[in-house]
Amino acid sequence: MMKHIQINSCSPKAMLRPFRISIDGRSILSVIMCFVFSGCAFMALEKDIALLEQRAHLQGTISNPSPHQKPIIVLAYQLLDADKKLVAYHVQHRPGIFQFIRIPGRYRIAAFEDANEDLVYQPTEWAGYVGNGSILTVKPGEELLHLDLTLKPPDEVTLAEAPNLTSPATKAQLDFSKIQAGEIVSIEDPRFSQENGKQGLWEPIQFLRQVGGGVYFLEPFDSEKIPVVFVHGAGGHPGNWASLIHQLDRTLYQPWVFYYPSGLRLNLCAEFLAEKLRKVFIGNKLNKNKIVVMAHSMGGLVSRSLVNMIVEEDVEQKFRVLFLTLSTPWGGHQAAQMGV
Repeated sequence: MMKHIQINSCSPKAMLRPFRISIDGRSILSVIMCFVFSGCAFMALEKDIALLEQRAHLQGTISNPSPHQKPIIVLAYQLLDADKKLVAYHVQHRPGIFQFIRIPGRYRIAAFEDANEDLVYQPTEWAGYVGNGSILTVKPGEELLHLDLTLKPPDEVTLAEAPNLTSPATKAQLDFSKIQAGEIVSIEDPRFSQENGKQGLWEPIQFLRQVGGGVYFLEPFDSEKIPVVFVHGAGGHPGNWASLIHQLDRTLYQPWVFYYPSGLRLNLCAEFLAEKLRKVFIGNKLNKNKIVVMAHSMGGLVSRSLVNMIVEEDVEQKFRVLFLTLSTPWGGHQAAQMGV
């Protein structure tokens, strides 16, 4: 069940400041400089978006019938002519959804249960391959979303690559390792800055690599409190919500903030939010089936897909969602006519 309330205002602080324009030499120069530097920013953003649209989305679900239930290492190998290179990996503390965002190419995806938690595969550990080790040929922008994998006992599967993630020769990166799902932070966290919010708008890939983003808690999880998920707008950051969060009744509600690079396509931002909330809910069970989503501007468009997903999946209508949006451009924005 979902209820939506739209509030028309310019920002989370709900303040408008009067301004005046004067036309003189310095003003004209400022306008010219603004267009020059904005043009550079648009070129950088266009490059990032073009790169993202070339990248493929590999996603699947891992099942682990092992009796040990230890962390799972998911590995992405790229096949380059006669060479095979480990290009990315995930560490998952429980079975479930995994995903990689990679450039086009030929890949093989493997996984093993790290029974002694040393990041080194031993032949005595449960393991498996997607498609029994078949090669995945990935095209630009392709989405392979059903790459399911079930770990098998060591007498059935052995990883020929024998991955050792502690070796200096291993140059693979933990795929977007800075992306969080449930980290406890302060609303004054230095990552929540205007500079980073701007980077998320104009350089979304660099934002994911350097800042990360995700869903953050502002206090330890409490199953009795109703989550309020705050979603910022274009070029924003969670700190924009500080004044509202400070006035929240913390005896009834627990604030969560979603931090994302707003320069990504809307559908990617929405998938990003949905995936991180899924991980949060997997590890934290609510006694009260209620959630509040509070979104500003573009954040409302990002959140709409999440809210629709909750409503569609909740066939018994046991989950109640209050969806509050602030100045969300449901009918589009006039800046779109200028190519913004």
